Amino acid sequence: MSLYIKIIKSFPNHNHSNIKVLDVGCGNGDSVNYLRKEGFDAYGIDVQYKKGPHLQFLISIGKIRKIIIGGTKRKNIRKNNRLYKWPNFGKAIKIIKSFPNHNHSNIKVLDVGCGNGDSVNYLRKEGFDAYGIDVQYKKGPHLQFLISIGKIRKIIIGGTKRKNIRKNNRLYKWPNFGIYFDIISSRAVLEHVNNLDEFVSESKSNLKNGGICIHYFPCKMSIVEPHIGIPFGGIFKNKYYYIACCYIGLCRKEYYKNPQKAYGYINMYTFYRSKSEIISVFESNGLSFLSDRTDYILKNHQSYFFKFLSNFSFIVWVFGIFRSSVLVFEKKPSKTDHSE
Repeated sequence: MSLYIKIIKSFPNHNHSNIKVLDVGCGNGDSVNYLRKEGFDAYGIDVQYKKGPHLQFLISIGKIRKIIIGGTKRKNIRKNNRLYKWPNFGKAIKIIKSFPNHNHSNIKVLDVGCGNGDSVNYLRKEGFDAYGIDVQYKKGPHLQFLISIGKIRKIIIGGTKRKNIRKNNRLYKWPNFGIYFDIISSRAVLEHVNNLDEFVSESKSNLKNGGICIHYFPCKMSIVEPHIGIPFGGIFKNKYYYIACCYIGLCRKEYYKNPQKAYGYINMYTFYRSKSEIISVFESNGLSFLSDRTDYILKNHQSYFFKFLSNFSFIVWVFGIFRSSVLVFEKKPSKTDHSE
């Protein structure tokens, strides 16, 4: 299974309700996750956490917090402890019973920039109701089958190729599958999107209330620009710099001694933005920034060394500046929007 799919699987579906629940002694957060799947606005607290698939995500969005006890372990709790205090979520809490676990088959995922459909196929094998869209397809063993059953469709752009997309494109429209999605995801797509406002607007239109967008992308300041292989090629777009890099071999093989091709690609097909710029565009178009989960890239890496590094916030921060990031956005329910 690819790293991309593992990242997507790390994010459970969640919806919101007016009923607020607090699970005391939440452990690994499973009960909190179950309740959220059932539509409750669920929270959890505990003295010590247990390992679980949903724990880190729930902590990152403020749904699980630790009880203050004047120490780090249960043995630090005394019968009379002035430091003992539950965390303040700032909201009213109601206590109810747990609800059963969700089924992945109920979670609808849209992979934007699906290419050859491999990711859609992987997600379907994992039990998700997965779909894909793209401007141009790539060759792959599952592509024709997924197209034939209506799981993959093309984005309408007023042309047949990526270069036909303009910053403001009246014809730009995502295909209508007749459903709203719990998760909209992409891998190495945001850096290719010229018309980001329209991209986000389409995301919002196709997302359920309470649904999330997960975007995994190379950063503007990547030490090695991943598409052409030139050091800091996403920020240094000087023609002579490209000539130098391509002739001394600081590039991918197909661009060696061909700086014009590399320079043409980076200027025609990439539109790098800083994280703050991306967040600003998403929020201005109605999707709220939920969290930066760059740590999931390291946590789901096949190397145990990278998994270990994911525990250090400074290293994750550096990785998110000079390599790749995962940003998560949410569609908040509104009175006028009935995307359920």
